[in-house]
Amino acid sequence: MKSYADGRLTSDEACRVASDIIRGESMLLPKPRRSQIFAYHCHQLSLAFRGTKGDSAYCRAAEQLVCAVIEQTRLLDELPHRCWKTIQMEWFVHVATGQNLRKARDLPLVLTKQSVHRMNEAPAHGGVPAAMRWGQLRAMGASRELCRALLPTRATTDFANDSFWMPLFRLMTREPGFHASVAPALVDYAYHRRFTMTDGDAYRITRRSIRSLMREIAGFYRAHPGLRIVEPEHLAAPRRTARRRRVINWPRLDGFREIDETRVDYDGSPVRWRLFELRRSFLLEIEGRRLGHCVAIYINDCRNGVSSIWSLRSFRGEAQRWEATIEVDPRAKAIVQVSSYRTSNPTHEAWAEIRRWAKLNSLEIVC
Repeated sequence: MKSYADGRLTSDEACRVASDIIRGESMLLPKPRRSQIFAYHCHQLSLAFRGTKGDSAYCRAAEQLVCAVIEQTRLLDELPHRCWKTIQMEWFVHVATGQNLRKARDLPLVLTKQSVHRMNEAPAHGGVPAAMRWGQLRAMGASRELCRALLPTRATTDFANDSFWMPLFRLMTREPGFHASVAPALVDYAYHRRFTMTDGDAYRITRRSIRSLMREIAGFYRAHPGLRIVEPEHLAAPRRTARRRRVINWPRLDGFREIDETRVDYDGSPVRWRLFELRRSFLLEIEGRRLGHCVAIYINDCRNGVSSIWSLRSFRGEAQRWEATIEVDPRAKAIVQVSSYRTSNPTHEAWAEIRRWAKLNSLEIVC
């Protein structure tokens, strides 16, 4: 029996693999290196048609499905029932014919380029819907630990209530120092508060920080003393053994304006560009970890007014991208250094925003 574990497949090879799996002549290893979407759908195909016997409608549809991959058609519409499984099979046909997953029909959420790229990092056992949620969270800036903690929760595949869950995801992603072990308890509290309480229809997550959300939970428990949705110890982050570092702040640089504007990308989609000053020590550390450079060594220079560090970021849907870090000399009114990922050069679009910001603030670019 053949086994496929790594290497990229062409459309013809994908057709042969799908046909072999349907006939039971080949298998896929648990976590192949190639597209996990393709691997998952091959597994779904084998489960869907393994138990069929004789001249059933699904047995005929199995042969038509392989023809659909080869001929790049949509014969899946002839399936007897169009359910969640057949919709995922359509995604398989869409990807196997060389098309972009973002353009597939009936996706449960809006996928960006970065979220599709991040989907390949998802664990193989979660399936495609969980991989989509993983890619969405990673594109928003969530850590791998937070994604692993959220993957087993009910919010992962609850795409019908995305408008309710997205504020909680943003809150956990953007909270500095948020511990991923608390995430499942917060999801459980939000679920029971929204979907099991009598006044749940009016409940929305409107807090701006995890600390204020914890205060809300404490107030809810005081108002309902006999009710315990989540145990308090599950909402407490583990104590740090190391001593917390002191946060250093410095004042805003006078006379310089920030940028927060929305423009149209080359493909017609809106892109929000934000360029702002970093005025706290932990923000410089996060910037350095995101872009892989040593901007954190400028904390003392920023505190003494010798340098000013600015961050340029772009937002495409829910995905946030760190574009570049900019060092400004306040005395010379000049941009002396611009660095992107691992000190590489920014993209052309990022450079256009930097030049526009420099002209707005009468800054000279000397790097």
